[in-house]
Amino acid sequence: MINIDSIKNIEGLRFEHLKGNEKISGGKIDSRVIERGDLYFCLKGRFSDGHEFIKSALDKGAVAAVVDKNYENKSSYPVIYAENVELAMGDIARAYRENLKAKLIVITGSNGKTTTKEMIYSALSLKYKVTKTEGNLNNFQGLPLSIFSIKDDDDYAVLEIGSNNFGEIKYLTDIAKPDYGLITNIGDAHLQNFGDRKGVLREKIELLNGVKHFGGTFFLNCDDPFLKDFKESYFSIVTYGCGDYDYSFKPIGSEISLSVKLELSNGETFDLGSIGRTSIYNGRAAYSVLSFLGLSNDFIKIGLKKFTHEGFRQNLKKVNSINIVLDCYNANPTSMKESINNLSSTKKKSLILGDMLELGSREDLYHKDLAKIINPKDYTYIVLIGKRMESLFKSLKGDNVEWFSSVDLSKDYLRSLNFKGETLLIKGSRSIGLETIYNDIFKGE
Repeated sequence: MINIDSIKNIEGLRFEHLKGNEKISGGKIDSRVIERGDLYFCLKGRFSDGHEFIKSALDKGAVAAVVDKNYENKSSYPVIYAENVELAMGDIARAYRENLKAKLIVITGSNGKTTTKEMIYSALSLKYKVTKTEGNLNNFQGLPLSIFSIKDDDDYAVLEIGSNNFGEIKYLTDIAKPDYGLITNIGDAHLQNFGDRKGVLREKIELLNGVKHFGGTFFLNCDDPFLKDFKESYFSIVTYGCGDYDYSFKPIGSEISLSVKLELSNGETFDLGSIGRTSIYNGRAAYSVLSFLGLSNDFIKIGLKKFTHEGFRQNLKKVNSINIVLDCYNANPTSMKESINNLSSTKKKSLILGDMLELGSREDLYHKDLAKIINPKDYTYIVLIGKRMESLFKSLKGDNVEWFSSVDLSKDYLRSLNFKGETLLIKGSRSIGLETIYNDIFKGE
């Protein structure tokens, strides 16, 4: 908790109708969820303007509203004028973070951020008071909101940060000031702006640089070819992977399936409340952090087993005799290939795949490249959805392969198919809307 006086030195802010001793206990951008002591940040969106709800926020107990510099305060509300409300939210969150006793664990990476966060939270909260990033609040607005949700009596906060452009990880790391940092992996994500994996590495490694700057501890995935060379770059690095590292794990066997376990190098195993080999990679990261923080293997086993995925991430749904892997929150070439490979030992299986977005000028190549791991003869049905998936459709030969330009156009065809006894993977980028296929076609069966 901080007070108004403690943020008066932030450049670009101007205060009106505030004494200075008012306590700030959080921050929100939605007036409907304001709690007493919150700052209300008035952001302008495509469909609404937060300035229109200042009275509602103040009536609910907001200490002040952070408003645009041109706002006309005709009602004499307690306000803080800002050159840029979004950037002011980050500046105030930075000040708020400096007064927290909680240790911050900050996670980034191309894949597995949210899953790793949830695994760590699941186990750590068995012993400590812990706050976590809710949903996908990991960007310029989300990270400050996550910091404002941390309470004075929290022991830890497990936060994730994401990036679509160069400089974002550095900016967010500077706000969070991590005590512990982790990059899950370097993969083919957001290539529209990063170009290739070297560009992804250049951006993600800013978390390591930030952890070094703030004197924290960094967990390094030495199984990732882009990350392993950084193991000597900082004295407080904890290494993990399949080898002679601080935390050592047995390699994943050649037999790939949906049901997986995490296995230490000494043979001890941990059930994961998740599916697919990607869960093992995430489990390795989570275990390394949890063990380093002093949790016993007994606590870690309970936490990893009871953890559940959020939203539409790798959820295994049983609908009558159909096993549906619902994984349509996000998709890039790395995660798509892993999800398809997870079905390699499954006999009766089908695919419903949607576009992978934000891949830049080579997006057709990345979609077409999936043909290397998909043999139509191994599947009952393959249904491809989205304009970008047309390039994969043209690369696959088989009467069981169909393509539709949109989800809506595919539904009548999907309703005509018999998926009984199948394991069905539904995966694509979030904005394609593949979850409506599950909701409209399978959920009601």
